[in-house]
Amino acid sequence: MTLRTLLELWTIFRFPIILRIMKKGLGFVIVGFALLSYPIGGEESGAGASASSVQRIETTVQEDRVVISFTPEQLGTPCVLYRSTTPITTTRDILSAVIIQSGIQASPFIDYPIPGLPSYYALLEEKAVREGRLELVPGKNTTIVPAEIPAGTGRIGLPPLEHPLRNIPLPYIAALQYSKPGVLLMDVVPAQPLSGSSRKALGALPQGTPLKPSQKSLRILSQDRETPSSGEAYQLQQIVQEYVVKEKWDEALKALENFLSLRRSAEIEGRAHFYRGESYYFRGEYEKALFAFLLAQTAYPRESAEWIQGVLQQLVARRK
Repeated sequence: MTLRTLLELWTIFRFPIILRIMKKGLGFVIVGFALLSYPIGGEESGAGASASSVQRIETTVQEDRVVISFTPEQLGTPCVLYRSTTPITTTRDILSAVIIQSGIQASPFIDYPIPGLPSYYALLEEKAVREGRLELVPGKNTTIVPAEIPAGTGRIGLPPLEHPLRNIPLPYIAALQYSKPGVLLMDVVPAQPLSGSSRKALGALPQGTPLKPSQKSLRILSQDRETPSSGEAYQLQQIVQEYVVKEKWDEALKALENFLSLRRSAEIEGRAHFYRGESYYFRGEYEKALFAFLLAQTAYPRESAEWIQGVLQQLVARRK
């Protein structure tokens, strides 16, 4: 009887096969197996405990957070909370999901997912996860309807002006002649030669060496390498770890724009603009990177100044 046949019997008759595997030479030899009345993914032998210790799980969106409410079958049972952008219905879905928190014993739990993305949740008993007894029941310990934080209507860019600026006066235009209808020629003063003293003074100036821009390296701010102190800080740290650190610039920019569509504290907003600047920089969009670092400069002046200098060097080199 082959190993594949044993595994098929295991699945069909729902009896676990205990295989004692001994290492011998370069391979493994199956010594023996035993059949016991212990159902897979079901109850523990003699214990009567279900792999799913949750009777009900529900989610509610409140502003920029998701409230996960659940009813445990037994109070005080530690559970693990998973989140995914797709429904969690199989073990493979669990492997691709993100662990939000372990050791959860009391309801409700508050999560801060990225705005604009659907979030599905699964809550499983810690012990069952360690032992591989995963029983996923939609509507019971996994959510069926996604929870999604609205992206909002906020704008990304320069803050609005407190006072409107007056109209800038137009330059003086001397209409001397029209070469053709609709084309206005300006009276341009011809260039004047420099005097001898001016040429001498200009020649005495030190000749600068052309800038050689060096490519900057990705920088993660120290605040995003520590344990977050607030919900919005935790949410920003997720974006940094999932997209910025992995150099997924397109996804990072989209997630950061969704994140900034809701009102944030000045310090968190400055950090988000800092990572927008880095993302634009590594995409070669230096003009957009410059504006992003200017927005981050108030909260992070020293860090932003270094990047602004690097962006300006790239812009100068591009125009040569």
